[in-house]
Parts: sequence; structure tokens; C-alpha cells
Amino acid sequence: MRHFWVGVLTGVAATILVGALLVLFATQRARADGLNGNVIQPFFIRALIEHHGEYGTVEQIDEQSITIVQHDGVKQTLSVGADTEIYRGRMKIALGDLSSGQHVIVIASQQPDGTLKAKLIRVMGASLLLTALKPGEG
Repeated sequence: MRHFWVGVLTGVAATILVGALLVLFATQRARADGLNGNVIQPFFIRALIEHHGEYGTVEQIDEQSITIVQHDGVKQTLSVGADTEIYRGRMKIALGDLSSGQHVIVIASQQPDGTLKAKLIRVMGASLLLTALKPGEG
């Protein structure tokens, strides 16, 4: 009987995930068709659309911003604030613990002025990096 309920719960979770993806794609399609104001978006879809993910190597850090160089050489400067969370593995660290040359993943939100503000910065360990392939290879 236990396996039955595990199967049911797995099916329900898969259905919810597929439904969320369909809503996401439909919303993006409606935006592309110019229906911005007439689309109802669940909160979790808005959160996905309104945030940006960046990956790169830390080039410069100061008290209010971090500059990363993406794998294609493009530099991206993101503002940081008191609400920015920074992690190395599971351990929360301070902005001052970051250093140039570290590989990071940054989740940011776009500000009204068009700049990006980092919400989450995660330092990637060397064992998690896939840097052997360059863009256009493989």
C-alpha cells in the first residue's frame, strides 16, 4: 500500500511541474505577442521571470557591487546590499570573504533603473565546475 501512495504523490508532483512549465511558456508566448497586461501570472512564475541568473569569475569586489566575467568574456556588474546572501557550500559568508578569481553563480533581480541587484551569490568549488569546454566546443 505504501508504494501505491508514493506513486500517487510522484504523479501529482509531476503533473504540477508540467502545469507550471506550460503556464511559464504560455506567459512568455503571450508577452511575445504583446499581451503584457492581460496575462494572469502565478506568483512562482513571476518570481522565475523577474530574476536573472549569472555565472562567472569574480573580477572585482567593493562594498556596493561585484563584477564578474562570464565564460564568453562579457563583464557584468551587479549591486549588492545588506539583503544579499552569500554562500560557500552550505556555509553563509560575508562579502569580504569573496576574492578575485572565484567562480560564482549569482541570482539577481532587475531594479527600476535597469541595473541588477544580487539576491544570492554562491561560490562554486573546483569539483563542481565544468570549465573544460569552451563556448562552441562539444
